[in-house]
Amino acid sequence: MSKTQRMFMPDAKEWEKVAENLVKTRRWLYNLSESDRIDGQNQRKIGNVIYLLMIALEEVDKLARYDGEGWL
Repeated sequence: MSKTQRMFMPDAKEWEKVAENLVKTRRWLYNLSESDRIDGQNQRKIGNVIYLLMIALEEVDKLARYDGEGWL
């Protein structure tokens, strides 16, 4: 990785903030999907978004392993 690329790569603490926001959103969506006010079709759509957030969290975790100084 070049020096220029390293300058733009967020450090692990910044990735942690991103992950925390994804987790909060995922938790909120899960609670919403469990609500009696949501119909089945929308529950499935919310379930799909929850699944995509899990994939995003896995990728953020991979990115957070590199903090700009080297592998953690």
